[in-house]
Amino acid sequence: MAPNIDHTERGSSTPEGGARRALIVGVSTGLGNALALRLLARGCEVCGVGRSMPSNIPAGSRFRFAHLDLLDPSGIAPALEAFFLHGCR
Repeated sequence: MAPNIDHTERGSSTPEGGARRALIVGVSTGLGNALALRLLARGCEVCGVGRSMPSNIPAGSRFRFAHLDLLDPSGIAPALEAFFLHGCR
């Protein structure tokens, strides 16, 4: 028997009224890009990392981007630190 999964749309804020935030790796294209667009449309704050700035996501108050190539592990810690200190908190 399949699990009972609730697919009901929910609001974009937490029960306490704060905005939801997401950190998306691979936001430049594909699934990561589609997820970022969906979450932004729902009013969420999105922090995205990728090899290039997505051309279809306008820079704005709810979207932050950092260049990060996961093939270069030395860049991972600084990118995450920048987000948590200055971006998505």
